Amino acid sequence: MHMVLLTICLAATAAAAPTLLSSSAAGTNNMNLYEAGGKVYQSDVGAKTLRIWDVSDLTAPVVLGNYVTTDAGAYQFRFVNGIGYWGMNAGLIKILDVSDPANIVLIKDFNIGCGGAVLEMKTWDSYLLVAHNDMGEFSFFGLYLTSPVAFVSVGTGLRIFEFAPPTPVPTPVPTPVPTPAPTPLPTPVPTPAPTPVPTPIPASISQLLSSATVGSNNQNLYEAGGKVYQSDMGAKTLRIWDVSDLTAPVVLGSYVTTDAGAYQFRFVNGIGYWGMNNGLIKILDVSDPANIVLIKDFNIGCGGAVLEMETWGSYLLVAHQLCGLSIIDVSTPTSPVFVTSLKHNTAVSESAYGISVSGNTAYLTDHYNGILWAADITDPTNPSVAYISPADGYKWTNVVSGTRIYIPTQSNIRILDLSNNYALLGTVPLAGVSSLAVDGDTLWAVTSSGSVCVYDVSNPSSATMYGSYAMGEASYFSLYLSSSVAFVSVKSGLRIFEFAPPTPVPTPVPTPVPTPAPTPLPTPAPTPPTPKFFLGCFKTETRFLARYMYSGVDTTPSKCASDCSNAGYSYAGVEFGKECWCGNSVAGSVKTVTRDCNMRCTGDNSEWCGSGWKMSLYSLVSALSQPTPSAVGCYKVDPAARVLDQLAYTSSANTVEECTSACAWNGYKLAGLQNGDDFFCIFT
Repeated sequence: MHMVLLTICLAATAAAAPTLLSSSAAGTNNMNLYEAGGKVYQSDVGAKTLRIWDVSDLTAPVVLGNYVTTDAGAYQFRFVNGIGYWGMNAGLIKILDVSDPANIVLIKDFNIGCGGAVLEMKTWDSYLLVAHNDMGEFSFFGLYLTSPVAFVSVGTGLRIFEFAPPTPVPTPVPTPVPTPAPTPLPTPVPTPAPTPVPTPIPASISQLLSSATVGSNNQNLYEAGGKVYQSDMGAKTLRIWDVSDLTAPVVLGSYVTTDAGAYQFRFVNGIGYWGMNNGLIKILDVSDPANIVLIKDFNIGCGGAVLEMETWGSYLLVAHQLCGLSIIDVSTPTSPVFVTSLKHNTAVSESAYGISVSGNTAYLTDHYNGILWAADITDPTNPSVAYISPADGYKWTNVVSGTRIYIPTQSNIRILDLSNNYALLGTVPLAGVSSLAVDGDTLWAVTSSGSVCVYDVSNPSSATMYGSYAMGEASYFSLYLSSSVAFVSVKSGLRIFEFAPPTPVPTPVPTPVPTPAPTPLPTPAPTPPTPKFFLGCFKTETRFLARYMYSGVDTTPSKCASDCSNAGYSYAGVEFGKECWCGNSVAGSVKTVTRDCNMRCTGDNSEWCGSGWKMSLYSLVSALSQPTPSAVGCYKVDPAARVLDQLAYTSSANTVEECTSACAWNGYKLAGLQNGDDFFCIFT
């Protein structure tokens, strides 16, 4: 893939073709390769060999040494703090000391814990990110680019290319054209001053009211009567929260089971119904949260998870993993009676994950088969399939609001018209949605990456985002909406958000204004921009700028700096391309390299606005001085007894300035660079 992209880019420049500097034969089925410190590390999957080349002379590369294994695979090689990591099959990574290429030593074998090939790896701070699959071997070319030199691993050896981009042609300077004498303009007729129109009050971005941490793997939740009922699958626990004070939720009690599952909770005439695995529903008396009592276990009669439930009259409608739609008579809630089940296709094993009800129709999503289907439940003893969508990749859940149904897919949220044969009204461009809710024209959604997003869907063909909030953890999330308050179940606890939609402003009645005599107006002096001093790129896992201003489509560093300055703050930071943060202290901040802030600004594509969990930080008062570094010397690194390992960064474009600046800001006394793309910091 990379080689094709390189070819296209070269063709687009209309420059000379790349020059082959050398072609060396070695091996039988070479694949990946990696260059660092004047050496190329090449994987030969045919010979099960890691081959190290000296490429200090690009025209005559020389093999310095090999490491041969009996294990299958031989994929990508990467350095991790000076130690070699080599991906294999069967989830295996070989950890190697390659400091002496003629005598490569196996330090240990490390197994990820599941089969399949360890295909590609990237270092990220103190982590190694692995692209891992469960497929067999395949053959391809590997390419590694450093400056204008490309190293290409081919089946029978190594090729080295060089490319010189075309020299830009200077733009000709146009010949000045004489300016004609100006033509006198007629005196303008004065126009009455327009009546000022008040600015509408904007929507308040979704704001975090509280964050409570408890549990190990929380999933579904339900709010009723000032209490939230939360399922913790990890601890097999139903937890009841008092949320009468939204800013300080308190756990009132919990119920622990030995049964597997712990899915959705619903009230049926004041009695709690809690869905589990194996077709089981626990019927609970939760009137006293400190003393929850099991009334009975009720089994639907077939295995699989009881995932979502909705009440409909005197019936409970269940989205069941294996049985499809199950209908239960709960007219006597402590003694339910199973009525019947319905599947959209009796030939499939899984047919219902999410459910919503409108009128006499139940709408179900089948995540496993990627479809939406509807059941006519006019006669609950004899339901029938009323609609089956194409297999379009629909996901877990769905929500019906009025004549619309909202369904998350792999890449977006689809809005369908139930009054017009499920016609597509529009899409919301949000991927990875695990739960959603709708209140009128306001859509709430929470993604598996940890973002709470709020949209205006009054025009479904052009939904617009009011705002979003990054929760800082990734998991399966569940959202329950009660008016303008959203309760979100996260893996580690409970989050409560509030959202105020925009306040409409009545159109003012213009007052007739007499036409005054025209008076020449002086040209107003332009407002000087807010001064800002770039401090660098900083990590935001610890939120040192506490004031979240907004997430907008017109965010730039200058706009954010101006807004923060007007609000009385000394620092401004832009993050994730669109977020603006303010604060008066940078205590606890951790600086990284500038290239980590690599997302374009939504308001100006030529500027950088941080990235995921990285912030471009500015001082609004003055530039902060840092000590001038001085060179100490060159030292040999012993991988078994590394000294500079307190803080480490890897980047293909590290410089001495980046390294020393980051180490100094973060309080370290010494900085060191190695392998051309690694640097380390230490206190003493």
